[in-house]
Amino acid sequence: MDPELRLAVRWQDVDLIELKATFRSAEWAGSVPAYVTRDELREFATALEQVAAGATAAELTAGQPDLGFATIRVHEYSLGRRLALRVHLGTGEDERARFPPGYAELHAAAPIERGALPAFAEGLRRMAQESVVESTLPLVPRWP
Repeated sequence: MDPELRLAVRWQDVDLIELKATFRSAEWAGSVPAYVTRDELREFATALEQVAAGATAAELTAGQPDLGFATIRVHEYSLGRRLALRVHLGTGEDERARFPPGYAELHAAAPIERGALPAFAEGLRRMAQESVVESTLPLVPRWP
């Protein structure tokens, strides 16, 4: 499978969405549930569109440490010529007992293409509107 960041709706009500955040590369993979509001998802989509147009960063923090969490950050590096994706996924406190120490969280970074952001942002916006159930951001192929 190609490396990617995928956000999928697991459950939703009028205000809140339970996401399944999945990061996968050739060497690393992780997936956690995390809660986010529809407004937070829309704001992240808008920030991603701004990065696609030249802004320097966008970030989404979803969930909380006792239930599962995901922090997703897109930012420029190398004097602004390139974009990186930084992901921090963590399981909830109740789940940590199932993992060896140090394996309940995943920190990963990967290069991404600025041109991939508009479609990912549109998918997130449509998730917030309840018209789609997932959005995928492809990572740079053949990485790492």
